[in-house]
Amino acid sequence: MIRLRAIDPGSEESGFVEYDPDAGKILDYGVLDNEILLARCWRERDPAEEHHLAIEMVDVFGMAGRTVFRTCVWIGRFIEAWGAEAYTEVTRHDVKMHLCHTKRSDDSMVRAALIARWGGEAVAIGGKGRGKAKTPRGPLHGIATHAWSALAVAVTWSDARGNGRSAPTLHPASGGP
Repeated sequence: MIRLRAIDPGSEESGFVEYDPDAGKILDYGVLDNEILLARCWRERDPAEEHHLAIEMVDVFGMAGRTVFRTCVWIGRFIEAWGAEAYTEVTRHDVKMHLCHTKRSDDSMVRAALIARWGGEAVAIGGKGRGKAKTPRGPLHGIATHAWSALAVAVTWSDARGNGRSAPTLHPASGGP
């Protein structure tokens, strides 16, 4: 089993998803302060285990401010901590084209595509209703903010690797899918 960590980096906090691409199963997810996630990357890196990092890379979109440059620094630090020999850069454009088939999609459309992939809102998220009528919590229950973007990166990378539907063409920085 390959262990995939997907990260949606930010200048101060980042979303992450631990994903089993062979089973299509989410193992862990969350949004953490960058220092905490960095320490976790160093701590959980196991040279005996096959692992890969899929990280969302900053796209060129005009003038960049301080937060964009800070995010770029964090991208490099996460790559180093997880193991620079096994990572792939995934752009937001790759995610949008793969999951929504249009570059004009936004975060809500990406989220909707992920929910549909896991069987719709009642199955994927669940936890609705009261008492006996309450639906069970689904595998996406609790995912929020940047963790949705990290999940989208994980699915895009996994499909490019050959574990799913039509795969996008990614440009691996090292190791590749």
